[in-house]
Amino acid sequence: MHRPERNFDLRTLNVTPVLSSIPQATPQPLPEAAGTTCLASERSNLKCHELILQLGEVTLCKDRRNHVVQCHNSRKKTCEVQSLAHAAKGCERWQMMIKLDILSDPICPWCYIGKKNLDDALESRPGHRLQIQWHPFQLNPDMPRGGMEREKYLNRKFGGHENAKQVCNRIAEAANSAELKLDLDGIQRTPNTIDAHRLIHWAGLEGCQTAIVARLFKAYFEECRDIGDRSELLEIAESVGLGRAVIERLLGSDADIEEMRARDVHARNRGVAGVPTFVVADRHVVQGAQPKNLWLRVMDELSEPAEASS
Repeated sequence: MHRPERNFDLRTLNVTPVLSSIPQATPQPLPEAAGTTCLASERSNLKCHELILQLGEVTLCKDRRNHVVQCHNSRKKTCEVQSLAHAAKGCERWQMMIKLDILSDPICPWCYIGKKNLDDALESRPGHRLQIQWHPFQLNPDMPRGGMEREKYLNRKFGGHENAKQVCNRIAEAANSAELKLDLDGIQRTPNTIDAHRLIHWAGLEGCQTAIVARLFKAYFEECRDIGDRSELLEIAESVGLGRAVIERLLGSDADIEEMRARDVHARNRGVAGVPTFVVADRHVVQGAQPKNLWLRVMDELSEPAEASS
């Protein structure tokens, strides 16, 4: 957990070079048919697209043949294939988008607080150029599959009840400042989050990644649900429009478990020691639950080159 950095300037930020490359999801071949239904009954169809852009209800994905699959509203599951060049001509904003990669864990309170501050800033800049993608990082990669009793976990992690209480008080204070109502006392278990990360990954393939991340944070920190429980994850998936039957089959398999672990290890090997970690445009690394005003400055600075060239 990191304290917010108060001074930020894209031109002077101390960049962590080892984070210049974020591991991406491995795209799978698109089925031979020109039109396809996302999140179909087979896992191969679920992973047939590489997400490259999400603008409101329109999602653009790319396949190995350099085609763009334009999915109009993931709930309707309707797609059409067009050439990448054609898609680029019709979407100038896509050409100007800037990546914001976020490494987080859905049981990290600072990640939830950081997301809320970022969301508030994004609402204040509706024309922002940030294209957000979430990446896996487990705070407790060695957590037992069934999780651990919450109080026991906190005492072990922070060296006793009093230390854990002080940490929780700081978290509650920061959450209140962000206008989040966390029920930290109501959380009964600290889960293993590997399945939650798999769900976030699959939601990204369907263009609803940020929606599933938001639901997982709310479910854990406000509704005190065990997001390591697959029945809970199925309800959360269904709430954002993902097919329950498909997700149930995927959760019941080993699909993407090793990929999630490998991406976690990759991040650690490249210097990530805690979350949230934000990587702007593959160059600038920002750590911690940053305040809204910092993100406003980031977006304003990012908009300067575009305004100068227009």
